[in-house]
Amino acid sequence: ANLTVQGINFALWKEIQLAEPFGTSNPEPIFMVRNIELTNVVILKNSHIKCTLYDRHSNCTIKAIAFKVVQTALGTSLLQEEVSAVIGKIKANTWKDKVTLEFIIFDAV
Repeated sequence: ANLTVQGINFALWKEIQLAEPFGTSNPEPIFMVRNIELTNVVILKNSHIKCTLYDRHSNCTIKAIAFKVVQTALGTSLLQEEVSAVIGKIKANTWKDKVTLEFIIFDAV
């Protein structure tokens, strides 16, 4: 499904959780977030790429990460900030008792 950066919020996250558990017969929802710019792109542990998805129209951002993509075509595109849309899933991240949402990137265009 198509989604905007602004549309990634805790209300949507709660709706997604209602569909759990995910597995072979119940796949986790995958989203395409379009019209984005990448900012704050960094390599983590020589393997992962962390960035921020920025939507200029709504002035909204969300943190994102792509796992094990350094030295892949996806990693190169992310590092060169040559993407206008990303494909992936929404994940809750808990750090020091604070819960935030992030976007897990599987692919980009």
